[in-house]
Amino acid sequence: MRPLTVTWILLSASAAPADLKTMLLQDCCRVAADAVQRLERGEVLGKLIETGDERDLALLSAVRLSVPKGAFLNWYRRVENYKRSPLVLEAALVQQPPRPADFEKFTIDPAELRDLRACVPGKCSVKLSAAEIERGHRELDSAADLKPAAEALLRRLLLERATVYMQQGDLALSTYHDRPEPVSVRQVFRELLASSPFLRAISPALATGLQSYAGLGSAPGDEQMFYCTRERYGFGLKPLLNLTHVVIHHASPEVSVIVAKQIWASHYYDGSLAVTVLIDAHPGTYLIYLNRSRIDLLRSGGFKRALVNRFAPGAARKEVLALKRTVETSAEAR
Repeated sequence: MRPLTVTWILLSASAAPADLKTMLLQDCCRVAADAVQRLERGEVLGKLIETGDERDLALLSAVRLSVPKGAFLNWYRRVENYKRSPLVLEAALVQQPPRPADFEKFTIDPAELRDLRACVPGKCSVKLSAAEIERGHRELDSAADLKPAAEALLRRLLLERATVYMQQGDLALSTYHDRPEPVSVRQVFRELLASSPFLRAISPALATGLQSYAGLGSAPGDEQMFYCTRERYGFGLKPLLNLTHVVIHHASPEVSVIVAKQIWASHYYDGSLAVTVLIDAHPGTYLIYLNRSRIDLLRSGGFKRALVNRFAPGAARKEVLALKRTVETSAEAR
């Protein structure tokens, strides 16, 4: 996403909701004026956004919902609502503070078990720190029954990650040693946040809170949620475990923002930041979704990048259209 101009930032701070929608789409994401008009008529937008970094994937999708903003938020607070999919094997809300029971449904398959056992620092197909890799060898090499031992290790790691993150905030974000060059998740998040200047334009308080998040005692938004999912995408990809921190912030009576920040992913992602902007449409709600992720598979560019560029916008439109249909027929949103 190209940097926002100072003029746009100053305008958006006091803009009416309809103006904010137009400026966010057109000035930040380069959406054509006729596409914004189609959105107002009920069409769905999906767009790939140029990042200037071959490692990053940035997507925009937008739709006009028939339900009010508050109804959407009621629906969203139930993680199973938006994580109900054939691709999602398990999903669970994580308590504050987390409990072992929050992770007891998460399992491991034989391929993942082989990956864990084969890991060494600098060469591992699981996103782990060097200490976690060594710990895995200590616990699994002496296990009488590998599968339950690996699942118990996985659940403990999830519990520990969630607990320390809620206590310390960004200081607890890990450094991955899955490749020869370590990757700091904390640094990746800061770079993704810096590449999303529209957040500060919408709410300086929210942007500052995200930049300096120090655990549950700090408050980057009005409401916080945590959830864990296990997802399978097919196409030869490994099952993906995600641990996510969600902040819900009300920038004004007419505008709310949902920020979903990836705390940990078992594969592929070095970091991900998803922002959903909800704007009163009178009637209904404009939903504008922007996701920027750093993905290790895209480092090599070439065919993989071309494939993503070709299919991602259509997939984004399809996903937000399915969300629209689900929300508008949901009991929680009525």
